[in-house]
Amino acid sequence: MVAAAASEPDETRPRSMTADQGPPDPAGPPRERDTEALPPPLAALLRRAHQAEATSHGPHRRPALRRTRELIGATLAIGYSLAAVADCLGITPGSVRDRQASGGSLSDAAIADLTGLDRDDIERWRREGLLPASAAGLDGEPCYPTIDVVRVLADEWRAGDRRG
Repeated sequence: MVAAAASEPDETRPRSMTADQGPPDPAGPPRERDTEALPPPLAALLRRAHQAEATSHGPHRRPALRRTRELIGATLAIGYSLAAVADCLGITPGSVRDRQASGGSLSDAAIADLTGLDRDDIERWRREGLLPASAAGLDGEPCYPTIDVVRVLADEWRAGDRRG
């Protein structure tokens, strides 16, 4: 009897949704980015953050975990799918869903560290208005909202600036 119950469809989930997908977008068809793989610079950013998280110890562990969660959340917020992020990080879409967080900020040093870009590129983003005016972080260094950094990386690559 237990085996029969396990094979019955899950009636709590809409038929248009599988376990690996979120609920359908109530606004209509999927956004364009929903079906795309992550741009290489954005994928590299997520992988570096994930690696930093895996190798961090002591007082550096929680900030590394938080940064990865915020980067995942920002990537999803700009329209990439759970599956695309999961494929990038080698984890399940359910893990991506569970690990996303909103908010956060990245300093110039963190951006350079995680993207491999130099500070001249970050300064160019600032001059061109791609990043909003920065706020000073705890160490006095400029910081930018994580979602804005993720958006710039994705948009620059999509626009043909494929240096990242």
